Amino acid sequence: MIRRVQPDARGEIQLTNAIQWMCDEGKRVLAVKLPPGERRYDIGNFPSYFERSSSSRWRPDVRPGPPAALERILRNPR
Repeated sequence: MIRRVQPDARGEIQLTNAIQWMCDEGKRVLAVKLPPGERRYDIGNFPSYFERSSSSRWRPDVRPGPPAALERILRNPR
């Protein structure tokens, strides 16, 4: 189904459209219910993924800011 989804006005492919098509066609769709207090984050692009990834966070007392490679990526997104 994801191959059938066309990018929206912002150029993003909406996974929810593919999921809806699966439901409409009677396909099996599984989900995970988040526990109370758990947050869901939109990680639809690299900067937002990097920001939310616990393994890529930095602490000011350990490292003053993002690595130089990340700064280059954020300055020149595709």
